Amino acid sequence: MTLVVSLQNSAYTIQVSDRRVSRASLRGRFIPINDEWNKAGVLTTSDARLAYGYSGIATFGFSKFQTWLRRALLICAEPDYLAVPTIERLAKYATDEFNSRRLLRLLPASLFPSQICFSGFLYSQGYPRSVYAVVTNTGANVPLKELHGPNGFGFQIWYQDMRRKEPFVSVQRIGNWPALGEPNELRFEDMLRAGLPPEAIRGKAFEVMKEVSASARSYNNIGAQISSITIPSDRFAEIHLGYRSDRITNRLFNPDIVIAEGAHHRKWYSFDLTSTDSVRPALVPKVRSKQPCPCGSGKKYKHCHGKNRAYR
Repeated sequence: MTLVVSLQNSAYTIQVSDRRVSRASLRGRFIPINDEWNKAGVLTTSDARLAYGYSGIATFGFSKFQTWLRRALLICAEPDYLAVPTIERLAKYATDEFNSRRLLRLLPASLFPSQICFSGFLYSQGYPRSVYAVVTNTGANVPLKELHGPNGFGFQIWYQDMRRKEPFVSVQRIGNWPALGEPNELRFEDMLRAGLPPEAIRGKAFEVMKEVSASARSYNNIGAQISSITIPSDRFAEIHLGYRSDRITNRLFNPDIVIAEGAHHRKWYSFDLTSTDSVRPALVPKVRSKQPCPCGSGKKYKHCHGKNRAYR
């Protein structure tokens, strides 16, 4: 289980997701087994830039689900390398793959619910359109199209023409979505409607995810290590990758990048950054700006690690 939150307005899409993998004990409690398991990425096609995240099963056969998903996206992008057909083909491909695994085939989908969400912008009509999509084998909260059998995957896609006069905002989530809570959802909607800069939205999202991870609502299956992806609606503006940890660390984890823009432009990247500075850590937990920096430098946080807007 996890929590993936997509925040959208006409200027940008921000996705935040925790990195915890847990397992259920015999008593029904969730036990964390890995707090740095990447469950997010960026997908670029010939007509779109999308953030994606997934919730549910973490291992797929003998490989990680994230590894399978990277490969699946490149396969499903063929032959047209368009975002919407890729998402539609992914539902059928996931169904075939799950049914090829004997253990998964014999179990009901309720025991291994999986969800993959996509959020970002389409550019196929000459102007950016907001899009949010879900591919899942459980339709409990989503009206699905083309559900492939009782344990199969279906999909649903929502579009928004941002040329209309009314301001467009959207807050969507998958995984342990009730943990976010309605007050936080409304707070995000207000911030998006006000058009605050993405770093302000991203900073609040980091804070909310940390609060949720420590609350009873998380059932211990939402972690405090958080990945973020920010995609501007301007197709040529830079995509921002971020990471927040509640621990002092020299390693910065990044979402995957999957490029499926054509037959000769298809690849994926997975990379983390490690600092070789043995004195000054790369990342520390956020504290109040005037408090001493947790790295032990003796400086105030705002004059030390608080200067790095990408990770604070």
